[in-house]
Amino acid sequence: MIWATQGITLKARGFDFRASPSAGALYPIETYLVANRVEEIPPGFYHYDVRETQLTLLREGHFGPELSQAGLGQGMLEEAACVFVWTAIVGRSKWKYRERAYRYIYMDVGHIVKRSI
Repeated sequence: MIWATQGITLKARGFDFRASPSAGALYPIETYLVANRVEEIPPGFYHYDVRETQLTLLREGHFGPELSQAGLGQGMLEEAACVFVWTAIVGRSKWKYRERAYRYIYMDVGHIVKRSI
């Protein structure tokens, strides 16, 4: 599912094409996964490395209560087997699009989320 939202689907003419589009092909969105009950990987906070197509463990542990608190008390975040977390590195887009970068970042993450459902 991670690959389907952010993965590289084609390499051609020196470019990496991803499953979801991005304004200016700048890809400011970073994908993280919080695994609570996922087979074959220990509970923890992971970063998805797009180029290597792998999860990198950043911190081991169960983060359900912290996710629930960050999500304004949504219990489903604490109980879910895994939770996707998307962040943006604004500078990747802002150098080119200035204030419009924020709008494009929201559009980029919208495309990613749509691919995940």
